[in-house]
Amino acid sequence: MELNNFKYKKILVFLLLGIVFLSSLQFTSAYFTRDHIYWDIKGFEEVSSPITEQCRPYLNVVLDGQHATDTSVLHYYDNKFMSYIGTHTRYAGYEKCMEEANDQEERCFCYGNGLHQVQDHFAHTTGGLVPKYLKKYFSSNLIGHMVIEQNYQDQLEKVIKSDSIVSGGTLDYYDSIVLNSFFQEFGGDEKYFRLLNEMSGLDAKNDVKIFRTGYLGEGFYNTVYQDKVQLPYWAWGLGIGLLLLGFGIGILLIWTGKTNYKWIISAIWIFIGIIGLIILYSFITGTTWKLTTMAITIPAKVGYLNVAQDDIIEYNQKIQTATNKFLETGILPYDDNSGLSYYNRNGVYVEGALTKAEKSFIIPGLIFLSIFMFLNYWFIRKSFKKKRRK
Repeated sequence: MELNNFKYKKILVFLLLGIVFLSSLQFTSAYFTRDHIYWDIKGFEEVSSPITEQCRPYLNVVLDGQHATDTSVLHYYDNKFMSYIGTHTRYAGYEKCMEEANDQEERCFCYGNGLHQVQDHFAHTTGGLVPKYLKKYFSSNLIGHMVIEQNYQDQLEKVIKSDSIVSGGTLDYYDSIVLNSFFQEFGGDEKYFRLLNEMSGLDAKNDVKIFRTGYLGEGFYNTVYQDKVQLPYWAWGLGIGLLLLGFGIGILLIWTGKTNYKWIISAIWIFIGIIGLIILYSFITGTTWKLTTMAITIPAKVGYLNVAQDDIIEYNQKIQTATNKFLETGILPYDDNSGLSYYNRNGVYVEGALTKAEKSFIIPGLIFLSIFMFLNYWFIRKSFKKKRRK
């Protein structure tokens, strides 16, 4: 029994998509959510300006404007990826939001988007943290991006643990009410969806629900909302497909294989099936965030994509300085903060720093894919090929 190269490629793509979807529900921003919260609150403590004075009573709204910027990360790898770019660019994101804002609360929401973009600039763009480490470790943006971010957050928390924002519980409090401002069920107002829809170009309501329930670990069967959370059909299809494909082929190989090699190749397929099972389990139990976090901390623990301590300190200082300056002026000095490649509104192709950085991964990636395909082919042949007897 042999499988052709096309099927190998398709299976690898499914496997990677499974990891991507888990990571998207981990809500991969250039820096993770707790980092953004910390820099914003720190800025409000250190800056006295018209913006901080006007928005101090609406700090939760500012923070939710910050978080909402990343809800479109759910479309990072699909045909709606421009919604992510839209919320991460000056014109389509920040300036558009300010144009549409009707009152002070809504302007504070827009300042949250501006803060997010200012901070993301130091991760996504040229000279940013993520491109720097993608190049250094010859990694792809697909996997390396979230590993770098998680490792940065883990190490930064150790640096700032004595700050009163952390030790006093303020960070934990605001981390526990992520995106509540959007929903009447939590004392919020759905008017903020109008602003987010303008920036992303989508009806973002379901994306915000997915982001919030996944991040807070409430599970996707949560009934607290007026309307149920609807995971994309392809998400369920992905989990079920990997489950059936992996266990199906694995068991078939065990059942029909003729040599002991069948145990090796079937283990690979069963592992793919387990990934599908984990995806489905995480959807049902609301543990997607926790399971993904566990998975993406492993590479850095063994030294791969581990952020240097000097960079933890340097980028933290740069970001806090830029955050404070934005709170003083309200000026977003950068056009694009997504780091992705796209065609701008003038039809000009813009190659993102993340796209450039992962070019170093192409050759190692092709080598890995070739080895993966060859080993599968070789083991499957060996599983059905008995030695000839003299």
